Amino acid sequence: ITTKDGFRESRKVRILSESLFYNAESRSFRVLSLERPLEGGAKDFVPYSSIVKPRNTLREHFEFLANNPNNTDALDMLDRKLEEFNMNYIMVKGFLEHMA
Repeated sequence: ITTKDGFRESRKVRILSESLFYNAESRSFRVLSLERPLEGGAKDFVPYSSIVKPRNTLREHFEFLANNPNNTDALDMLDRKLEEFNMNYIMVKGFLEHMA
């Protein structure tokens, strides 16, 4: 995103992620996570890309999360939920063709 008119300075800000949410009327809206504010913020800003190594595989994401001891409970719960899902899901005949 590049700021233009209406901002104190021109600034290029990287979008880190995009999430889709729904309001009470079931209408969708997007929420963007930015690497820094569009205006204001720290004067000694360090770009996200210079401090975080990009992760491209599931294993790289898992290792990143597993390296933080604060994530242990959440990762254990995720493992249990994935195991539960894998033991209980069923494929409905024609579903994949219908979705394609």
